[in-house]
Amino acid sequence: MKLMIKSALVVFFGLFLMLASCAKKNSSASNRGGTAPRGDQAAAATTNGMGITKCSDGVTSADGRIFDDSMGTMFRTNWSNFFSAVMADNMLGDLSGASSSTTTGVNVSIQLKIVNNQLSLADTKLTMRVQDSLVGTTSADGGEVLKSIVVDFTKAIDGRLTNVTNGTGQFTVVFEDSYGRVTLTGSFNQTKAEGTVSFANSVHYNNETPKSGNLGKFSLNSCGLFY
Repeated sequence: MKLMIKSALVVFFGLFLMLASCAKKNSSASNRGGTAPRGDQAAAATTNGMGITKCSDGVTSADGRIFDDSMGTMFRTNWSNFFSAVMADNMLGDLSGASSSTTTGVNVSIQLKIVNNQLSLADTKLTMRVQDSLVGTTSADGGEVLKSIVVDFTKAIDGRLTNVTNGTGQFTVVFEDSYGRVTLTGSFNQTKAEGTVSFANSVHYNNETPKSGNLGKFSLNSCGLFY
């Protein structure tokens, strides 16, 4: 299953795979997803294969938000369950699911690639950046300044577009890593893409029963959805 810290995070990802069960939340120990960086959303072209304007005006953000104003503290609990594949609950700080939060939260980049009018799974990407209350603090053991947790998937294993017409439609995309799966289910129009994010872990860091559940709702500008 696959929350940008750039290339340095990628370099250390291999070390994380060996130390995940005891690692602190930091730039190397918290990237669960793919190892390749995602592409630049601000493409030079003005439209994509779906006829939707790209986020290339330098103003409109291609990134969106994962949130759920109704979850309260369960938002943080669900994300802790998600990360239980690789780390203990105390490795995750406070995390707000409020759409209006400016201190903690989860940003998301979803990139669906259309090739020959079909969804290209190999080029479809997901990046989730978890900004919790521990970001910017110093770890107790190594004195390292903790960074956002980044979950970066560079390809999907399943997915489809349905009911596509005049720049609107629905989609389902499934991503997978060695820890489990993340599923996006949503819809889009000419301006917004919205839906839900769920997960199903296949492992637990402490060999307990793997967790599954809902990570929240996502919302982003449609110009950032297709590339």
